[in-house]
Amino acid sequence: MGTWGIGSFENDDAADFVYEIEDAPTVATLRRALDHATGQIAAGDYLEAPVCASAVAAAEFLAALKNRDPSALSPSGQDVFSQFEARPSEDDLNLARAVVERVMKDGELAELFAESGNLDDWLAAMEALRARLG
Repeated sequence: MGTWGIGSFENDDAADFVYEIEDAPTVATLRRALDHATGQIAAGDYLEAPVCASAVAAAEFLAALKNRDPSALSPSGQDVFSQFEARPSEDDLNLARAVVERVMKDGELAELFAESGNLDDWLAAMEALRARLG
């Protein structure tokens, strides 16, 4: 995974996820990324970095939709944001919070940031995301 920062969209996998959202800018598309992560969690599978990055990006979109504030999204994500019409349900937000919490504890993404020496900064960014999710 190419990573150039601690931000939710500062990696190749999240950038690719934004391209997927362009094709179907719906809450259901965001939910699928979260469901993919929860499916791996339920199966006891290891949460690999691409799954983590996509789930975090989906959570960022849900937080932006909830708050009607796309400022935390990437520039291309902000462009896609304007195409969304629905707001997330409380179930969507609860799922996003749970997935972000799990990614922070058990995912490969956390391991990669620990290895790079940026874990504390990344965890602070994830906590800010959780706060935006409510």
